[in-house]
Amino acid sequence: MAPLRRGSLRCKQSTRYATYSTNITGVGKISLTLVSRLRNVQSYSRTRGGTQLNTYDEVYYPSHSFPQTHPDRLATAATLFGMNPARVDGCRYLELGCGDAGNLIPMAFYLPGSEFVGIDLAARPIEMGRELAEELGLKNLQLHQMSIDDVDDQFGEFDFVVAHGVYSWVPPQVRDSLLNVCSKHLSPHGVGYISYNTFPGGHLRRMIWDMMRFHVRDIEEPQRRISQAQALLSFVSSSKEKDDLYIQVLRKELERTARFDKSHLYHDDLADINDPVYFHQFVDHAAQYGLRFLAEADYFEMKPHSFTPEATAILDQLGDDIVRREQYSDFIKCRRFRQTLLCREEVIPEQYNHWERVKYLYASSNLSPVATDPDLNSPKPAAFVSENNSQISTDHPILKNAFAYLGTKWPQVVSFEELLDASL
Repeated sequence: MAPLRRGSLRCKQSTRYATYSTNITGVGKISLTLVSRLRNVQSYSRTRGGTQLNTYDEVYYPSHSFPQTHPDRLATAATLFGMNPARVDGCRYLELGCGDAGNLIPMAFYLPGSEFVGIDLAARPIEMGRELAEELGLKNLQLHQMSIDDVDDQFGEFDFVVAHGVYSWVPPQVRDSLLNVCSKHLSPHGVGYISYNTFPGGHLRRMIWDMMRFHVRDIEEPQRRISQAQALLSFVSSSKEKDDLYIQVLRKELERTARFDKSHLYHDDLADINDPVYFHQFVDHAAQYGLRFLAEADYFEMKPHSFTPEATAILDQLGDDIVRREQYSDFIKCRRFRQTLLCREEVIPEQYNHWERVKYLYASSNLSPVATDPDLNSPKPAAFVSENNSQISTDHPILKNAFAYLGTKWPQVVSFEELLDASL
């Protein structure tokens, strides 16, 4: 077994293997280990300098900016739903499980009047975040190496509490602590953000996770776990003479894992704990801590943009029961992942007439017309493309003019009044 790149790996009992290997094109070699075991379960400890290692210390998990967690995005959603959130340029922001602060540092840099606090259990990422923050001269960012369980009253209230990629990957008692921190430290009109894996889509992904974890169950070296997990998907998805739905699902999952950094596969898909929940279960859990469902971080996800008129009409019969509506929408979409916004239970979100509050907001977009000379004033459809090659088409003259105008102003923001005047 190859040594770990950092620290040491100690195996208290040994296991003999008979290994059969085959090459898989584009992925590498898959090792099917057959068994000559001296015991059923191996017990390992990882240390560095006599200190127990966190898996995120062993395999670095690079973080980056998540626009959906930006206080501007969170405050916009709160405003649309009738809340009065704190000013973005003078807020307090807490991130639980911040890693190396790749999400916090850009926000702290561009919002010097706001205060940002991040906590994470892994020492190495926190050290890296502190070094970069010091290099940038950030005085409005604090990073703490500590457990979510240890967040106490000294931290005070926050206008925004964020936990991205934590809830589904921690034990039940830590999920309780996460929601408890959000409840105790969220200001009266504050917004909480929690992302998590969901059912029913999680059933499909769990099938893949279980197969990969079974295959690498006796492999401890991180890089080998990663390569063998990918090799297994390639092996299984290419082993039948005829394609069927099952093989198509496997190939899609192989494509997905190939797109991401290998550390994501190690910490997400191969994690010992990775527990999706149904949306209604998450909402019920949050309610136990005095928190209420507000919205989704991606507002468009709450709209039936891909549903048939018949499905939309049936969902409309649910009226104000937004939780049931969202749950049935997940059934239709086979949803796998959510980014849910929460508020305090005493806040009653306004579910209707969001358009009335749009006039108080500002807009920006990097869309540009696909055509070199688009017809913006006729009912003829026109396509617009963003910097990441996403496309949208509309035949509405006002919308076409609005998209074109915003594209000329990017990256600046414009008021709703200015946008309306330019679009008419």
